[in-house]
Amino acid sequence: MAWLTYLFGSGLAFYIGIACVLLPLPLSLSAGRGSRAVSNVSAGVGLVVIVLSGTPLPLWFYRIAIAATLIGLGVLQSTRLSSRRHKIGLALLVALVWLAAAASELPHQLQPKLKASPSRRLFLIGDSISAGLKTDDPAVWPKLLANQHDVDVVDHSRAGATAAVALSRTKDVAFGDGIVLVEIGGNDLLGSTPAEDFGRNLDTLLSRVCVPGRQVVMFELPIPPLGNAYGRIQRELAAQYHVQLIPKRTLMGILTADGATIDSLHLTPMGHQRMAEAVWKVVGPAYGNN
Repeated sequence: MAWLTYLFGSGLAFYIGIACVLLPLPLSLSAGRGSRAVSNVSAGVGLVVIVLSGTPLPLWFYRIAIAATLIGLGVLQSTRLSSRRHKIGLALLVALVWLAAAASELPHQLQPKLKASPSRRLFLIGDSISAGLKTDDPAVWPKLLANQHDVDVVDHSRAGATAAVALSRTKDVAFGDGIVLVEIGGNDLLGSTPAEDFGRNLDTLLSRVCVPGRQVVMFELPIPPLGNAYGRIQRELAAQYHVQLIPKRTLMGILTADGATIDSLHLTPMGHQRMAEAVWKVVGPAYGNN
C-alpha cells in the first residue's frame, strides 16, 4: 500500500482526481445513457479523490469548483439544453476551473532555488525524522550531511518535537550566517495539536528565524485526507515569511521507499542516507555543491 500512501501524501492524487473529472466531460455531451453513467462515475470518483488528496487550496475554491462540476454535469446531461455549442462552452468552463487549480498547485511541486550562502553552516529545526530515535546516533542524516559535504550542521532537532517544542528549544538560540532548514509539524499533524495552535506556534517560530538576508527552507507537510487546514496554514506562513518549501513529494518519496523506514515514519540508516541526499539537492547549490 506504499504506492497509495505516496499518491495521497505527495499530492499526485490531486492531479489524478482532476483527470477523472476532466476526461469524461466529452462523454457528457453524448446522448447515450451508458456514456452518461460512465461520466457520472468517473466525475464522482474524481471529486472524492480530490477532496481526500489533502491539497490545501482555499475552501471557497473547493466549494465553487465542486458545485460548478456537479451543476455543469447535470446541465450537460439535460435534454433541455439542446444547443451543442452551449454544452461545449459549459464543458470548457468546468475544465478551465480545474485546469486553473492544477496550474496553481504546480509551483508547489518545484524544488527551492537558493542563493549562494555566506557560510557553510546549516541550522536545523526538526523532529525524529532528523533526530532519529537514539541519542547520539551517528547514522542520522544531519551527521551524514555534515561528514559527507563538510557542512557545519547546528542541529536543534529532537525526537517527538512539535512546533511548540521547537519554539521552546530555540528560544535562546542565536541564528547566525547560514541557511535554516525547518522540518517540523508532523507530530502536530498526526498528534492532538489543533491546527490553530500549530499555526500560532509555527508563526512565532518563523518570525524568530526569518530575518532579512537569511534563507529559510521548510519541508512541506504531507497532508493526510481531510488534514488540509495544516497544509493551508503552513503555506500561508511560508508565503508571509518568504520561506521556500521543499515539495512534500520529496519527503513522501523517502518515507514510502522500500527499506527506508522502520514503521513508515522513522528512518532506517538507508532512509537517513536518502534524506541526506535529498537535503543536499536543495542546499548543495548554495554551498557550491562541494
